[in-house]
Amino acid sequence: MSSPLSSQLEGRPLADLTKQVSRESAIHIAGGAFGDVYKCRRHSSGSSSLVAVKSPRYFASEDPEKNQRQLELNNKILRRELGLLRRLEHSNIIPLLGVTYGFGPILAAILPWMENGTLHSFLKNKGQTLSIVERLNLVHGIGSGLEYLHSLLVFHGDLHSGNVLIDEEQNPRISDFGLSCTIGKLQPGLSYLQGLSSTNNAGAVRCAAPERLSDCKPHPSADMYSFGCMMYEVLSGDVPWKEKNDFEVIALKLMAHKPPSRPIHPAVEEEHWALMVKCWSSPKRRPSAREVVIVVQTFSSSSERGCVSHAEQLKCIAFFFFIDWSLSRKW
Repeated sequence: MSSPLSSQLEGRPLADLTKQVSRESAIHIAGGAFGDVYKCRRHSSGSSSLVAVKSPRYFASEDPEKNQRQLELNNKILRRELGLLRRLEHSNIIPLLGVTYGFGPILAAILPWMENGTLHSFLKNKGQTLSIVERLNLVHGIGSGLEYLHSLLVFHGDLHSGNVLIDEEQNPRISDFGLSCTIGKLQPGLSYLQGLSSTNNAGAVRCAAPERLSDCKPHPSADMYSFGCMMYEVLSGDVPWKEKNDFEVIALKLMAHKPPSRPIHPAVEEEHWALMVKCWSSPKRRPSAREVVIVVQTFSSSSERGCVSHAEQLKCIAFFFFIDWSLSRKW
């Protein structure tokens, strides 16, 4: 099934901004399971602005001819995938500004620089001062970004607090959507296990749906499992299974099928926990992004959120808190 987005983008080339980009430092400032991030500056129309350049890692073959063919294929795949993503426009999605060369053999993505960093670091630095309403605003923003992506049949596949960025107004901006499996195609055998020692995975294994640990096909239900884990971290300030290492978490997910224990935190109320548990149920029973956005809207009276009909609110509240209440009480 083709994405509605793909039909809009046929024949539209990516903006190559190589001549406009200069490095702020020689080495990368952060690294993840799939690539490195460089702090750079973009020069355009007599002014300059900070940008982030994300460069995929590439492991060359010992055969020069095979390596050249693989490089050409890799760049073709990346240009196609990035081309489909560059037209996304939403207040909770990080925009793709263009691409650049010179950060390795494969083209790199150029993104706006976010001074507040990742959601993971933001919660570590400012989590103690955030009110419940501010925490719910973050949760709502992540859900809204997912709703937008899913409406275009774009699935994230690797959602965690290390690839959600916080802008200057403290709005969450989802990044790296779709790239986990795209880059997986570039590096045969790449898996979550190989990303455990990365410097910025910020809970990638903990937020991954059990089915994603063995299958690289993104799916909206897997994103919703990850959303539940993100909600857990935003409201409680801790990553799920904080008392376990990543290998123990994998075992719990794949063999015991056990969700995290409920955190003891004043921001995690009964209805919040019920929604998280629903996100961790079997794939077919997980809520859609639209449903969680509507339900989270009922958690707070923030005037900045959009409105939904009273009937739609009641429908979603009943869906989560009455039909499946026994499930949440069980855990």
